[in-house]
Amino acid sequence: MKPKMKIHLFTGMLVFALLFAGCEDNDQPVYGANKPDPNPTGKAAATITGIMPTVGFLKDEIVINGSGFDTEPSFNMVRFGNKVGTVTAATATSLTVITPNVNDATVDVQVAVKGSEFWSNNSAFTFLPTLELLAEDINWANGIEVDDNNNVYIGA
Repeated sequence: MKPKMKIHLFTGMLVFALLFAGCEDNDQPVYGANKPDPNPTGKAAATITGIMPTVGFLKDEIVINGSGFDTEPSFNMVRFGNKVGTVTAATATSLTVITPNVNDATVDVQVAVKGSEFWSNNSAFTFLPTLELLAEDINWANGIEVDDNNNVYIGA
């Protein structure tokens, strides 16, 4: 083997060895569907005992009752399926939450508390449709009316 070829072979093996030695496992915390807090402190998971109401619209205010919630609203995360609601008030036994933008679906609700690596148990919430079509054959609207409850009516 020529000396130049030996140098290239040695250099290639050295680079490969350095790259291989430089690779190590990621020691950073993992965040995902089964690990809501990437830096758990051993806190127990919250428990949901009930949701009031269990049916509503997007952006409705609901109350989740249970145990193990953090009294700081921002330390609680409420998941509606794959969307997250906004916690506006919190006690150790209840959360007041604004529902996320979901339409016409029944989803599992879960709560994660800062310091716990587990989600709470599931509880169902049904989002009602935000638009109901009464007639499809309106070609030209003759009038539009909005009532006191912000319902919109279109007359043909």
